[in-house]
Amino acid sequence: MIPKKRGAIITVGSLHVTLGSEPRLYAPDFKRSTQSFDAAKGAILNLTRALACEFAQHDITVNCISPGADTQTHLDAVTRENFRNMVPLGRLGVPTDLNGAVALFACAGGRSITGQNLTVDGGWSASWSCSIAGHPKKKFRGLSGQRPTQASLRFLRRTARLSPSVSAQSCNVPF
Repeated sequence: MIPKKRGAIITVGSLHVTLGSEPRLYAPDFKRSTQSFDAAKGAILNLTRALACEFAQHDITVNCISPGADTQTHLDAVTRENFRNMVPLGRLGVPTDLNGAVALFACAGGRSITGQNLTVDGGWSASWSCSIAGHPKKKFRGLSGQRPTQASLRFLRRTARLSPSVSAQSCNVPF
């Protein structure tokens, strides 16, 4: 990439590059090591930013894609349901949900984007500040509170669909 003076490096982080793990989302007997995981994922984002500064002189962009929980994650049923309830879109992600983000960072339309983190999490991080910490309309198994109303869920799903997307065809990126 350096000799060609062009390129794109895409790192893969996690929802946890910017957010900590909420222990109440996990089933009581679920074994997790979130502190080391969160620290490692945070380091990926900072490495991405450092590399973006380093390689900018060569017209090479470096960005991070941070997926949320997905259906491939090895979680027990209770934890999986709690995670799903955190997502305004009402579903966990699938690997192909990242295609648009990859296309954006890899195509010519993304050549001025560098050192950034794009979270692809169905809205989890957008709703995090009100999802558990005192929000009266969320309910997780084992936690108190009420479930979100159907009207609020419809609103969240409808507004999330308005987000811009980049198609693989518009950038000629094969998937």
